[in-house]
Amino acid sequence: MTNQATSGFPLMRQLVQPLFLSLLMLVLSACASERLQNPENFDLYNYLVQTDGISSRAAAAIPFLKEEAEKGSYEAQYKLGVYYYIGSGVTQNFKESFKWFKKAADQADETDMRPEFVVGVLYAKGQGTQQSMKDAFTWFRIASQSKDQEGESARQFLQWIKKEQASSK
Repeated sequence: MTNQATSGFPLMRQLVQPLFLSLLMLVLSACASERLQNPENFDLYNYLVQTDGISSRAAAAIPFLKEEAEKGSYEAQYKLGVYYYIGSGVTQNFKESFKWFKKAADQADETDMRPEFVVGVLYAKGQGTQQSMKDAFTWFRIASQSKDQEGESARQFLQWIKKEQASSK
């Protein structure tokens, strides 16, 4: 009888251990979500690919987008920023990307805060422009007014910047 009970224990451990590990991972990920996001570590490339996609005909669209962007279309300016950042249809160029995102952000309205959010990330990372947490803060504050995912991320980034500034004093 003791033999049978002892031999059953490893089976029980095999059943309970994966459940315990899954529960542990769930708790750890919940704790991680409580930590503030660092905008310098934000994966902008994957964000842009996931939200805007990569067109297989981007190269053909570039001349049209440039023409529309020069006329002031913020949608065309934003898309050019995406293409230059990703390197889709054009050679990857962070300075050119920043230029187009900034133009889009300067004129976009409150219905689409993506340009403002991206400009904040670019300032925080120092990609295409000089790194400036002060400027990143300004753009994240604007983007934080949005109720979508960009607004939530912008609010997280604002909290992180405030915490970093407070700890450096």
